[in-house]
Amino acid sequence: MEHPLHLVLVDDNPDDRLLVARQLQREFTELRITHVANPEDLGAVLEEGGFDVVITDYQLHWTDGLSVLKQIKARYPDCPVIMFTATGNEEIAVEAMKAGLDDYVIKTARHLPRLIAAVRTAIERARERVKAREMEERYRQLFTSLPVGVFRASVDGRWMEANPTMLRLLKAKPEDLALHSFWHLFASAPDREEAFRQLFGSGQLSLPQILLRCFDGSTFWARLEANLTRDDKRDIRWIDGVLMDVTPLVAAEREQARTTAILSTLIDHLPEGIALIDEDWNVVMCNPKAESMLASLGYRKGLPLVMLAGKPIGEFLRPSPRGLWHELFVDDRIYEIAFYPVSNQHRILVLRDVTSERDIRRKFEIQERLAAIGELAAGLAHDFNNILSSIVGGAELLAMRSDLPTEVKEFVNTVIVQGERSASLIRKILDFSRRTASEQRPTDVASFLRDCLNFLRRTLPENISVVTDIPSGSYIANIDIVQMQQAITNLVVNARDAMPDGGELWVSLKRLTVSDDARPPVPTMSPGEWIAISVSDTGVGIPPENLPRIFEPFFTTKEKGTGLGLAQVYGIVTQHGGFIDVKSEVGKGTTFTIYLPAVSEGVEERVSEEVSGVPAGNGELILVAEDDEDVRLVIHRMLGRLNYRVIAARDGVEALRLYELHSDEIALVLTDLVMPELGGDRLIGELRRRNPKVKVVVMSGYLLGEEQKFIQAPNIFGWLQKPPRFRELARVIHEALKASEGEQ
Repeated sequence: MEHPLHLVLVDDNPDDRLLVARQLQREFTELRITHVANPEDLGAVLEEGGFDVVITDYQLHWTDGLSVLKQIKARYPDCPVIMFTATGNEEIAVEAMKAGLDDYVIKTARHLPRLIAAVRTAIERARERVKAREMEERYRQLFTSLPVGVFRASVDGRWMEANPTMLRLLKAKPEDLALHSFWHLFASAPDREEAFRQLFGSGQLSLPQILLRCFDGSTFWARLEANLTRDDKRDIRWIDGVLMDVTPLVAAEREQARTTAILSTLIDHLPEGIALIDEDWNVVMCNPKAESMLASLGYRKGLPLVMLAGKPIGEFLRPSPRGLWHELFVDDRIYEIAFYPVSNQHRILVLRDVTSERDIRRKFEIQERLAAIGELAAGLAHDFNNILSSIVGGAELLAMRSDLPTEVKEFVNTVIVQGERSASLIRKILDFSRRTASEQRPTDVASFLRDCLNFLRRTLPENISVVTDIPSGSYIANIDIVQMQQAITNLVVNARDAMPDGGELWVSLKRLTVSDDARPPVPTMSPGEWIAISVSDTGVGIPPENLPRIFEPFFTTKEKGTGLGLAQVYGIVTQHGGFIDVKSEVGKGTTFTIYLPAVSEGVEERVSEEVSGVPAGNGELILVAEDDEDVRLVIHRMLGRLNYRVIAARDGVEALRLYELHSDEIALVLTDLVMPELGGDRLIGELRRRNPKVKVVVMSGYLLGEEQKFIQAPNIFGWLQKPPRFRELARVIHEALKASEGEQ
């Protein structure tokens, strides 16, 4: 035994108890006996528990064995009880058996071996009962806790049993089962007939996906499996089955089908061609793009894919300098193809028509190269402006002398004129690099274009006819009229030179809408409203090899050209936030198209200003900050000639120191924007902190977009473009000194 046998011996006769105990101890080596001789002992034993079997006499002085039996069974129903008595009879034995007595043995010395056997049998039966009850409980727990519905029903549909999961699936309570039939589960008559046919045809029912109706009328998708259970005579007893809720599975399958349809639609509408190739190089499936491109590359539908564009397919399986991608040129189109291996010897073929992409990339690279050239040109122009400032300023001062011989004055005037021509050349370079100051305002481009063409017509030879296409409509854009007139003039002159034998010059205007999902005519053009100005000619055209360079400064195919005309156009258009595109065909002509952002603001009237005279100063002290020594000296002399007193600084740091020493006397600060150590913008900020009412005029060879906003800041009363002319310097300084803070 696993533990000592604990036996309770209930008898008020100590001799009988001793006799029974000795007999039991001889049979059971590990035995613990608790003697009960009175009601107190019995109460203590019942309270403590932990015993395995009870032997009781029937006739006790305080009660009888039947009462003891009932007390024990009430507290410990699984504990075996044996009645060992000499006073009982058959009626008592029957009543005791009904109350749960395990055995009845007559108390005689001859029946003691029978008592031992009864004890053994009672203990074994008790253990079997416990095991059976535990097994039954396990099956009951399994039945009630299974995550699937388990049921039993009669052949006519009466519910006999259903576990909690089944009740939950049917949205039912146990008492509802009597009100419904198994055959009413099926939501449709055809499904019910199919279930009946399977079940009574083969004895089994298997419906992987069936729509069932709950007791409340709602429906759900289920998997139903059932069998007909028969008795020993093969008669049908009942229907046993299980039920699983597969609603999520059905929903997932439907979602998968929907996703598959979406993916199929997506693949069919991909801009790339996708084809699945099997191990025998047959095209198993492909989207419409792949079908179209494969046909363009020479593939015949239904045959193995052995060649593309006249090349064996094996050439495309080896890596190229571009990795997996290979280029194919067919007619005027460029294709890229790549093979990707997948399982089972299949391959995915990806095809791309990159003709437009290459064209966009080429244009973008041209823009990047032009931007880099512009940065270089702007730097050179800045330094050249400083040199011109010294030359032109010095020549103007020299020309004012009355003691110069006539011949010398002529040479000096020549220097001034050539300096002005050089300054004009620099302005073209600055236009290209987008560094020229631009005064843009809302303008009716249609009116501007008509006025511009009326003037330009007079400059064209008679063998060139001008055709315009300017539809009515709104064409408002922010433009600098002077700059844009220069751009249109350059394009018209370029067209004129391309038609030495005459031809047609077309100028058109239209409004263009670029949507979010549309490919713009020029890379990086943002969605929105645009105004397009096109200038076309029927001239000689531009060779394809020259197209990428036509906007570069100093690039020209003309014998006497400077190579700055188109570069200037490019810079002006870009400075206006626009784009320029060119299309040309040798022998047929060229079309330049300018794209400008459209605006809705009203048109502003331009008021021309005319300056006359050279106003002089009254001895005011001006602080000049300029890092170029020659420019600083010329400006110093110019201001001195204009009757101003001057103190000069070679950078912002020195200018700040001089201002602190002479702040009470300084009437105005004239500063360059680009200087080492402390630039003009930071210098002005420091001066403003020291004197919020300080007056400043700035000088620069060019102004960036942010700098154009900067010169509108407080304390800045004007600006001069290098090289400053004597009359312009006099006017700007005079107006700045005369202006009050509100007139800034």
